[in-house]
Amino acid sequence: IEFGPDRPRSPRRWPRITTVPKNNDEDRCINCEPLFNMMVQASISYEIRSVLRTEFDFDIETAQMRHRDMISDLSLATIDLSKASDSNWMAVIKWLYPKRFVRFLESARSPVGTFNGKKHIFNMLSPMGNGFTFEVMTLTLLAFARFFCKRASVFGDDIILSSDRAASYIDVLSILGYKINISKSFTTGDFRESCGGFFFRDRYLKSFDFWYAEDVCSAIVNLNKLIILRHILDIEDALRELLQRVPLLMQKAGSFVENGLESLDSVVYVPEDLLNVKRLKRKCIRWRRRIPVFR
Repeated sequence: IEFGPDRPRSPRRWPRITTVPKNNDEDRCINCEPLFNMMVQASISYEIRSVLRTEFDFDIETAQMRHRDMISDLSLATIDLSKASDSNWMAVIKWLYPKRFVRFLESARSPVGTFNGKKHIFNMLSPMGNGFTFEVMTLTLLAFARFFCKRASVFGDDIILSSDRAASYIDVLSILGYKINISKSFTTGDFRESCGGFFFRDRYLKSFDFWYAEDVCSAIVNLNKLIILRHILDIEDALRELLQRVPLLMQKAGSFVENGLESLDSVVYVPEDLLNVKRLKRKCIRWRRRIPVFR
């Protein structure tokens, strides 16, 4: 809105910059975009996903599970980027894409964010939190990856392509301003990792992050993770003791037997009649008091 010379200009409220946990050790920077900005950004991301399907025969909806299958092929390399969403430099986007497409991105993105009351101008396209940051990054990385390898697949900053072309592809990424996460990239050897999947030699590995449980739902999540890992960690006796403290209405019938645990992905759940948070807390008040025992 333009104001006349005799009317004071109202300060514009730019989106807020904040952080969310990335893993147990690191936080991720995100942008809290306004609602209507997000609606426009989401419509652009929808069209980018259509382009990925029609031009690259690539469905981003199933890419994550596809990556977990592809890592069993040790002739393929897995490449992970460090702070990739913050490395989509606007100058590179303008250089790579048609002007008309760039105009759409510029009109829908927030060029400035505020942190602790101070404005910060984005040299990047946008941090995560923007509705199309993920899709633009996937499209950019996949277009270059397919030039080197027809089997290449990209989900965000998780990249899979032929091992013998990985070095050349990494050189291109460096020119574009991306940094390789050396600790999570594997071009040789018997180990591969991508999209939360782990493969070593001839078998898949299971891995989870654990967060301290401050409520019933968080305790259920942690307990289900322990159930999945019970054979690997050899914790069946301890798990049996924990499950004895779980209310019976939250255990599936026949999921726990005297000779050990059955092969179920999950045995503790929230029944449908307890999906109301107030009722859940009221029913499980006794169990909530025991949560410190689970430390």
